[in-house]
Amino acid sequence: MDTNEKIIKISVIPPFLNIYLIVIELNRLILQRIKEMKMKKTKFILLSVLCSFLAFGMTSCDDDAKDDDYQKEFIQFDNVTLTAGSTQELAKGKDLSWKSDNDLVASIMGSKIIAKRVGKAKMVSPKGSFVVTVKGQYNDFSEPYIQFGHNSETVKYYVKNSDQLIRDEDTLLIYKGSGKIEYTIYHFNDKKLDGSYIATLPENQSEMENWALERYLPMASLDNSFCMTSLNMKTIIRMSTVSIYGNEYRMLGFTQQ
Repeated sequence: MDTNEKIIKISVIPPFLNIYLIVIELNRLILQRIKEMKMKKTKFILLSVLCSFLAFGMTSCDDDAKDDDYQKEFIQFDNVTLTAGSTQELAKGKDLSWKSDNDLVASIMGSKIIAKRVGKAKMVSPKGSFVVTVKGQYNDFSEPYIQFGHNSETVKYYVKNSDQLIRDEDTLLIYKGSGKIEYTIYHFNDKKLDGSYIATLPENQSEMENWALERYLPMASLDNSFCMTSLNMKTIIRMSTVSIYGNEYRMLGFTQQ
């Protein structure tokens, strides 16, 4: 056998080996493609994260700018304490639109705060708010216990430290009052409180009326009597003349609406 023949025989690759090499080459190309795809995916993820970070930063800056603008527009108002029946000029926000959450207690008209009745009311505007506390000018009287439906033992428990109990019956509790309140009376029906009363001397009638007008809403008025309601519309208040132990008194009665 000559040399050329040997070379030809050696260079001839068996068919099964040729297929094997083709498979190896395909695997190599597939692995390379996978690596390229992974690199592209990694780059895409990094790019997405970067874009998100930049977008968040821009949004945060925009939100901070909006917050700063809001803070600049927002005005800090001081709370106000007034006496019922008085008025006061607004210190700030005279050009704003104001709304009260309780017009029966206080409101704003033009540039003036108007204090109407004892209580609290919140004044609200587009640029801020404040609270108006209204105190009474007449304070020699106090509201009796008016949790209607409670029994006499409960009433006695709550008023035990205020007045001296001088009469205790199934339907009646009478306490000796103090100051301008001569008597405080509680009436029971079927063992449940259905009326509470405070009595004063006739010479204190005008002051008692003024005390009530600072706290309740008038409904009707006659010569020596008037009818009012609480601001929550749950209690009726009536003034009348009564005789207690042979003496005449002016009485303010509280009953359930």
